[in-house]
Amino acid sequence: MGPNKGKRTQAKLMLNNLWGRFSLRNFGLSQCAITDNPAELHKYYNDKSIEITGLDELTPDILLISYIKKKDWIEEHNCSNVVISLWTTSAARIHLLRAMQKVVRSPGCSLLYTDTDSLIFAHPINNCPLPLGLTWES
Repeated sequence: MGPNKGKRTQAKLMLNNLWGRFSLRNFGLSQCAITDNPAELHKYYNDKSIEITGLDELTPDILLISYIKKKDWIEEHNCSNVVISLWTTSAARIHLLRAMQKVVRSPGCSLLYTDTDSLIFAHPINNCPLPLGLTWES
């Protein structure tokens, strides 16, 4: 069976999405509630676990309440797993570090820029330390 770019792209997108679910951040995310009930507004105002960041009048009778959870009251998502996201990120950084080391150890080559998943480097015409393409194998 030969390489299938479509399946590879789809698999990569699904893995990135799954990684995103494991790395969900709970703190600092704004939440909103819409109410026309003064008692509900009072409930949000007196809730010690949240900080109201905004009140917007949508109509004369309806309010949009924007708030964030205070750090002391954060609950973890039941689908997040920081260990998986940390391990994945560290493995990717090691892979990128190997490519960076190969570039800087090659004569006449210089590393110009790096990002989380890519690097840009200058090299002599006939001395490219890494093969061209989307991926690099160590």
